[in-house]
Amino acid sequence: MLQAGVKESVELIPVGYSFASRLLLSEEEIVSGAHLVGDSNPIHLVPGSEHPLNFEELIASGSHVTGLFSALIPTEFSKFGPMIGAQMAVKFLRPILANVEYSMEWVVNTYAWKAGLNGYLYNLSGKIVKVDAESGLSSLVVRADADIVYYGPSEFR
Repeated sequence: MLQAGVKESVELIPVGYSFASRLLLSEEEIVSGAHLVGDSNPIHLVPGSEHPLNFEELIASGSHVTGLFSALIPTEFSKFGPMIGAQMAVKFLRPILANVEYSMEWVVNTYAWKAGLNGYLYNLSGKIVKVDAESGLSSLVVRADADIVYYGPSEFR
């Protein structure tokens, strides 16, 4: 499905295309992730750290989680051709906890050819949800919006 403003009739990643990955961090991964991104907030390093919100468990650094979450986009899009990130906005609604399984999901909302970028500007919506294995109920933990520039299928470059 091509949209107005598309450069030429080539097969592109369509609106509605979605992809997902599992997120499950151990306490050790939360600590090492915080160190890796330079986040020295004790809530990422010491369980039960004194904090006004009384977190009793380690919570993952937002920078660490955002890095893992945003990396899904180039990992997926690069299967089809070259791309580059343009912007991403992330809203944390709940903390990411150790040893809890989450699903990280992205969906393509729109795309349009941008001559000034010599590529297609794609907009994606993302979410991280926690799914309760027993009840099957899910809760939204993170919401995101991203724009990328996709240069089209490699064979058309």
